[in-house]
Amino acid sequence: MQIAKNRKTLQIALFSAIIIVMTFVPYLGYISYGVLSITTLHLPVLLGGILLGPAAALILSAVWGVTCLINAFLINPIEGAIFLDPRISVVPRLLVGVVLVLLSLTLMRSKLPLWLRASVCAGIGTLSNTVFVLSAIGLFAGDTIVPLGDTLRSILQIVISINGVVELGLAVVLIPILAVRLKKVI
Repeated sequence: MQIAKNRKTLQIALFSAIIIVMTFVPYLGYISYGVLSITTLHLPVLLGGILLGPAAALILSAVWGVTCLINAFLINPIEGAIFLDPRISVVPRLLVGVVLVLLSLTLMRSKLPLWLRASVCAGIGTLSNTVFVLSAIGLFAGDTIVPLGDTLRSILQIVISINGVVELGLAVVLIPILAVRLKKVI
């Protein structure tokens, strides 16, 4: 029993380390190309939550949120300014963990094949991140950090939508493949 508990703790620690490395190594967790800024940090959070269960989902989403906040202090203040508010950087990521817990308690216990369960969880988890972050920005940042005109706001919404579609596609394709492979190891 103790060995299984230690193993799970080690696995959560390894996924946490991956999140930390991806956050602070350029172009791993946050890939910026022109106006596009795509995150890949949802991938280890989703994968860990799917494979290791509800507690891991909450822990990994908390690690993601805290590293996002720390990263906002370390990067260019203009790029990271909006994420200096924990209500925008931490809370939405914690809510993604809650979504993963709910999915874990329902969908992940079903008799569907792992690749299908992982794909659905990846899609819903990625969409929830996008929705929660954009909602938090709308609720807590508004025009306080960067006043936006209607045209600029529309352009920003289009760019964020493109980011969301790329992140969603990446998750729905990679997570099932990785989940099936890693399940054999874990």
